[in-house]
Amino acid sequence: ALIGAWAVAMLAVVGAVAGWLRSVPEPPFRRLDLTFGEVAPEFNSDVAISPDGSVLAMSARVGNEQAIYVRNLDGDAAFRKLAGTEFGFNPSFSPDGKWIVFARRSDRALMKIAIAGGGAITLVPAGQTNPFAPQWGDNDTIIFTTPSSLHRVPAAGGAHTQVPGILSGAVSILPGSRAFLKSESGNLLLYDVVAETSTVILNGGRSPVY
Repeated sequence: ALIGAWAVAMLAVVGAVAGWLRSVPEPPFRRLDLTFGEVAPEFNSDVAISPDGSVLAMSARVGNEQAIYVRNLDGDAAFRKLAGTEFGFNPSFSPDGKWIVFARRSDRALMKIAIAGGGAITLVPAGQTNPFAPQWGDNDTIIFTTPSSLHRVPAAGGAHTQVPGILSGAVSILPGSRAFLKSESGNLLLYDVVAETSTVILNGGRSPVY
C-alpha cells in the first residue's frame, strides 16, 4: 500500500510538471563563438540570455569599473555597457526581453533597467533585504533571494513579501509562474506558488535551471 501511494504521488508530481511545461515551444538550437575583447566576465552565474535568445547580458569588468554589459547576438560586434548598472550583478531578463533586473553590490539594492537605455529604477531600496539571484516571472512578479529567505516583489514596484516555507537560495521559475525549481538541503524541490507547498522531486539535486 505504501509503495502504491508513493507511486501515485510521484506520477502526480510528474504530471503537474508536464502540465506546466507542455505548451512551451522548443527553442531553435544555436551555436555561437563569442570574443569578449576588453570586457572581462565576473562570474559564470552572472550571465543571462534573453527569452528569445537574441541578447546576452553579463556582469563584467572593464579596467577597474564593474557593471552589466549587453550584446545583441544578431548584430552587435561587441558588448556595450548599460549606463546605470555600475556595481550590478546577477542580471535576469524580463519575459519580453526588454528589461533586466539586477542586484547592486555597492548598496545591496534591487534594480531594473531597460536594455534600450535610460536610468535604473529601484525595486527594493538599499539596506532592506540584501538581495541577489533575482528571477522575473511572466506574471510580472520578481522572486529574489536573501541570505536567510526568499522574497517576491511586483515588477512595477511596491512592497516585497517573503515566500513562505522556503529558505535562501536561487530559484528557476517555470513558464506560467505557477511554480519554480529550487535546491534545498541537498534535494531538488518543485515549489507550487499557488498552494505554497514544496515537493522533493529529486534527491541529491542542486542548482536547477530551466
